[in-house]
Amino acid sequence: MDNKKIRVLMMPSDGAGVGHYRSIWPAQEMQENFGDDFHVEIDLDFKNDIDYYKSFDIIHFHRQFGPYENLKPLVEELRKNGTIVIMDLDDYWIPSKTHPMYLAAVNDKLAEKITTAFKTVDYVTTTTDIFANYIKKYNSNVQVIANGIDINQPMWKDQDTRKTD
Repeated sequence: MDNKKIRVLMMPSDGAGVGHYRSIWPAQEMQENFGDDFHVEIDLDFKNDIDYYKSFDIIHFHRQFGPYENLKPLVEELRKNGTIVIMDLDDYWIPSKTHPMYLAAVNDKLAEKITTAFKTVDYVTTTTDIFANYIKKYNSNVQVIANGIDINQPMWKDQDTRKTD
């Protein structure tokens, strides 16, 4: 039996907030608790290097994996290699008219790009059953994964932030 570790690339959308909840902390937990089976890397920067991405068995990205326009050919090439591509989305992707970024999202056709991405990837992870039900219209391979909140992180500790002399 082959004891090769499964190589996982986690690509957070950022290095704070949602990047921690959806990618960084879960990746660290996976590496710490299942390190005998998995080798997990975290990379915040998209690279225009197909060989780099082909070195992974699983790629899990939050929201965007390079330009949306290039996603389909990239995923198709990775599939030939046997790489599984998973998209994560933590929020509804069609902003309401009251959203501050509504016009920019409409002008950039962001909702259309995201729904096309759902159809392109192998799996989608999201935060709630509500979102999962919407996503299933485009990709039936949806898994709900709650935000990976690490309550031991300093941001979750009660601290008196009032200035004292």
